[in-house]
Amino acid sequence: MARLNDFLPVFIFPQKLEFFMDDVTTFKSTLSIYNPYNFPLRYKLKRSVKEENKYQVSEPEGVVKSHCCVDLVIRHQQPYLENVGTKDVFRVKIIRDSDKKHIAQQDVPATLYRSRDEHLQAAGVNRQGDIRRPGTSRQTESRVTTPRETLDQAHHSSDSDGVPPQLDPLVVIIGLVCLLVLALPYQGEDNYYLPEYVRTTESYRLSAAFFLGMVVLYIFIKR
Repeated sequence: MARLNDFLPVFIFPQKLEFFMDDVTTFKSTLSIYNPYNFPLRYKLKRSVKEENKYQVSEPEGVVKSHCCVDLVIRHQQPYLENVGTKDVFRVKIIRDSDKKHIAQQDVPATLYRSRDEHLQAAGVNRQGDIRRPGTSRQTESRVTTPRETLDQAHHSSDSDGVPPQLDPLVVIIGLVCLLVLALPYQGEDNYYLPEYVRTTESYRLSAAFFLGMVVLYIFIKR
């Protein structure tokens, strides 16, 4: 975000340009200028380099309409070893189109690197985006485990400790209820100890047997 004294801020992205000799796709970069206001803005892009042919800019001057953005295509035309590490600067000047008043500016550095991997290693970041401590070798850096590996480790640790996994109390209650239903007599049987309303039918017993089988299967999988 660019801002000049107490004037309006203007949004420019990215904040820096990076080019890599080992990746030709990075030789062309895009610089976006956003105008969130209700009036148009005029921009001018100037560069600090003396060589006119080092960079090619698609539209170094232009107008950004209200609530719009403009993408400037910047091409690095001299990705040579002698230019590695040289930090050039693109200065974006923002001018209010109505009164030609200079209201903001921002410097965007542009740097050419030999390779992306070397740049990431120098910054302490590996290819996956993990930050490494300086001087730490690849063998000693921590590895992110997947959820599946975490479950396997928890299962092996519980087995090694000799502590059986705890069952869900709801599953135990369902299993006990199913056993009770199967133990009750049928309706119509001669039984003077239990009233008629606590006796079961064939459909109840089949349902209880099904759910009891599911409980046994669940306990077997858990162990």
